[in-house]
Amino acid sequence: YPAYEHVDGLVAIGASTRADTLASFSTRGEWVSMLAPGEKIVSSIPEERYAMWQGTSMSAPIVSGIMALVRKKYPNLNPADAIERVKSKCDIIDGSRKRVNAGAAVGATTN
Repeated sequence: YPAYEHVDGLVAIGASTRADTLASFSTRGEWVSMLAPGEKIVSSIPEERYAMWQGTSMSAPIVSGIMALVRKKYPNLNPADAIERVKSKCDIIDGSRKRVNAGAAVGATTN
């Protein structure tokens, strides 16, 4: 089953919808650490074109990108602490699910 590996360092990602709910096609279960947008995501396709896709395969790279930003801003964080920072800065949606928040994870401020 996708993302059902209880392995140290594994981060299972589910997909959220534009309405901030769990997507019907998403991986689900207590092992899912957090959600990321996974609906109507623009991605490249062959022949230098773009299309909209959906799925947790769209969600996981969003979390990877946020992790890269966190590691860049906080280079002294080890991977486990960086993951914990991203998780702790998630927004709560759908009552109890965590959806990533890149700005909060990186520590962005608004003016």
